[in-house]
Amino acid sequence: MQDISNNKGIIDASMNNFLEEQRQRKINNLKLEMINMVCRQSTLDYKDAEAQLEECNYNYMTVLNNYYGISTKKEENQKTANQEVFSQIRDLMDAGASNYRRQQEMNEMREKMRAKMEMQKQMQKNDMEKTEVDTNTK
Repeated sequence: MQDISNNKGIIDASMNNFLEEQRQRKINNLKLEMINMVCRQSTLDYKDAEAQLEECNYNYMTVLNNYYGISTKKEENQKTANQEVFSQIRDLMDAGASNYRRQQEMNEMREKMRAKMEMQKQMQKNDMEKTEVDTNTK
């Protein structure tokens, strides 16, 4: 028979319990410190601070920000210098293209108006010539 008492792969169950108890004590101490910290920095009592910390998954900054009404800002997507340069170039080109298109539309409208005015002048001239011819023939 082989002696397994010196085998380091086997861990005593009582040692596991001891380690688990130590871990739970540390967690409880941290929770207690966070609750006390929230109580010191606000007017919340112990029970309210504990409830809000549990609600916010023990994130004391969130609890304090909510208490003081501080809203969290969403960080904009930070662009690299190259991305910023190209986005500005794209914006400039888009603005230039829309200005060019608008200018072309305005020129087209002017030409239509000019042609319409020329046609009206021509019609008035023709009408005047007809009236002159009619008055001369009578």
